[in-house]
Amino acid sequence: MSDFDDRCTDPTAGIVASSTTGWLPRAALVTMLLCATACGGTDLVGDASIDADAATDALDTGTDEPGPDGTCEDLDMDGHASRECGGDDCDDTRADVFSGAPEVCGDGVDQDCDGIVDGPMIMGPDTVVAGAEEAYGGEDVVWTGSDFAVLWTSDDSLNLSRVDGAGNLLGSFVPLDDPGASVLGGSAAWTGSALAVAWERDWEVEAAFFDRAGNRLLATTRLTDDPWWSASPHAQWTGSEVVVAWMDSRVMESECTMTSCFSDAFITRMDVAGEEVGDDTRISDESRSGGWPGLAWALWTGTGLGVFWGRHYARTDPAGVESGPDVALSAMEVIVPVWSGSEFGLGWMAGSEEGVFLDRIDRTGDLIDSVQVTDRPRTSDVSIAWTGSEYAVLWSHYGDVEPCGVYLALLPPGEGSPRGVLEVTGCDSSIGNEAIAWSGSTLGVLWRRWGTGLALTRIGMCD
Repeated sequence: MSDFDDRCTDPTAGIVASSTTGWLPRAALVTMLLCATACGGTDLVGDASIDADAATDALDTGTDEPGPDGTCEDLDMDGHASRECGGDDCDDTRADVFSGAPEVCGDGVDQDCDGIVDGPMIMGPDTVVAGAEEAYGGEDVVWTGSDFAVLWTSDDSLNLSRVDGAGNLLGSFVPLDDPGASVLGGSAAWTGSALAVAWERDWEVEAAFFDRAGNRLLATTRLTDDPWWSASPHAQWTGSEVVVAWMDSRVMESECTMTSCFSDAFITRMDVAGEEVGDDTRISDESRSGGWPGLAWALWTGTGLGVFWGRHYARTDPAGVESGPDVALSAMEVIVPVWSGSEFGLGWMAGSEEGVFLDRIDRTGDLIDSVQVTDRPRTSDVSIAWTGSEYAVLWSHYGDVEPCGVYLALLPPGEGSPRGVLEVTGCDSSIGNEAIAWSGSTLGVLWRRWGTGLALTRIGMCD
């Protein structure tokens, strides 16, 4: 017979209740709980039948607030005080629930107290992909089928780092171009066998193909020759060729100064041999950029391209020929799009003081709905991904606004609000330069840590 079996006749023998509160000491309650299991839940004190559930209930004093002596009860003995008592435990009746606890998928319980039932979960420590003395900024992250490929810039080069699905940094970083020039705006697309990378170098757009490890497969192709500037390239794989979108000033060069320019969105197509297919296609109609180059995106929908720039959208066929007029979008400022398989999701900010929004539009550009993701001010660096069932929207709060840091919201299509918001990192770390990629089971979130460098956080999702 075990020690607990020996106590089954009277587990509280010799234990006296507190003269101050009238509560039994925790030792007695714990013994009652353990004996309930050992004794089959019967006759714990000689005159009653108390099962394990009743013993658990006995641990609940009826309040999670501090007791008469000013101390807090950790009712479930998980080492975390309740939130009502100033701790981080959102359910002090369950020892498996507290801030940072492993999330259990499919059980309908928010184990890690992040406000989101059944995920997401931060998986392990952050992976530092580049040190502070090396990294100027994070540019893009894509999943290659076996690892996250991270593009980042130093003061004179575009570089590649790789992180596997378990968060391990794979070797040292690899420079993708020759050092010595101003390099910005890297974007990558995985073709299934190669990494297609486009970047901005000395105000012109270039592209090349690399293998998964960063070895160059083909010579660099220079895509632009603009007297003023070409900037902000975005690469997209269509299944048979690469499409690169960017902004440049070639059309309105006579009216361009370094403080005020007209800029236009262009696209070009590249085959797998690195050769351009046809001429550059001007998509925009002399849209006012307002000085510094804006952003351009080309997304493959399976039947054609959706091209975004400024606050505008256009459809094209696979050859880049526009299908109808440009569409003025209701979204404002810093539009970042993603294709879900049936619609576009647009993450955007209405100025840094108005928060972050998610708009859904159909192929024709008609608005389906708009959801405010957060109304907190001082937001920046919006990114977006599609997980196969919902949108993942990433942004940062900065400055002296609490809570500052990097945040992730999950929004199923058609829902009027996020189903939850996860803090990826808080104010004690750096914020900015975010990018996000979906592996099929995990989100890879790239963000900058001031004083440390660039970090990748892996976020697991419940199926």
